[in-house]
Amino acid sequence: MQTPSYRLPAQTAVIVSTLLATAAPALAESDLPLDDRDTLTGDWGGQRSAMVESGVEIGVEYIGEMFGNVSGGVDEGSVYTGRAELAVGLDLETLLGWRGATIFANGYQIHGRSIASDYLGGNLLPPSNIDAGPSTRLFNLWLEQSLLDDRLAIRIGQIAADDEFLGSDTAGTFLNGTFGWAATTANNMTEGGSAYPLAAPGVLVRGNPTDSVTVLAAAFAGDPTGPNNRNEAGTTFSLAGGVLYLAEVKYETDMIGGLPGTYSIGAGIITAASTISASTIPASLRTLPPPPARLSPMTTTTASTR
Repeated sequence: MQTPSYRLPAQTAVIVSTLLATAAPALAESDLPLDDRDTLTGDWGGQRSAMVESGVEIGVEYIGEMFGNVSGGVDEGSVYTGRAELAVGLDLETLLGWRGATIFANGYQIHGRSIASDYLGGNLLPPSNIDAGPSTRLFNLWLEQSLLDDRLAIRIGQIAADDEFLGSDTAGTFLNGTFGWAATTANNMTEGGSAYPLAAPGVLVRGNPTDSVTVLAAAFAGDPTGPNNRNEAGTTFSLAGGVLYLAEVKYETDMIGGLPGTYSIGAGIITAASTISASTIPASLRTLPPPPARLSPMTTTTASTR
């Protein structure tokens, strides 16, 4: 069973468990040194690999962060932020004989305080990549069908766009929201678009015409919070806010010194205008003249090398 393709937010803290397990090697994971294991808790006496062979993968991850502001901002102090994640992947070919089909779901329990809102005064690039309002919420819930010997995949359901688009394999060690689904993208979309911590209903198509080229195209609901601007549990399944269209092409190749690298270019458009209220503007910017009540539909083009 292939692990569903998705990208976690930047790993800026101690991770106590790898999200999805892989089948255990010949040597029991519990016999390996801790830093050589795929998962912290090992193979559960063979039960984890047995579940994988039967078509079920279950994983738990916890990220904990501590930040302190020692000077400047609106106040000085420190915070703790934590996020627990539960993920389940089902290989429907193994379970039901449905060739090439996979179901994936994950959810978060987010807790703690925000260094950005509590002590920095609000900022466009928060230092934490797991910063979000405290909640217990569903994130992804989708069905994927692979075709043409896994050269083509179609995904439908509640999907996080930042799992596939605008990602970087090498920027996860950096602090702040500049990388991945960057603030320049989120701040031009209704409620940040279909990205952590709010996924939205959509359809995504991924093609791999060659081993080094990936072509992505998707359409998502434009407003993941819904018409009432509320989606605390991630179960609103909003179809409001027009449509967010995204497309991206990635080319993977060896770069300087034979190190792996990726060239990517993409574009996006939202068909509906967005509404800005004072509550959505960071506190540090609320002294500036208010923006227009409505914005034109967003269009964006991105290109990167990494």
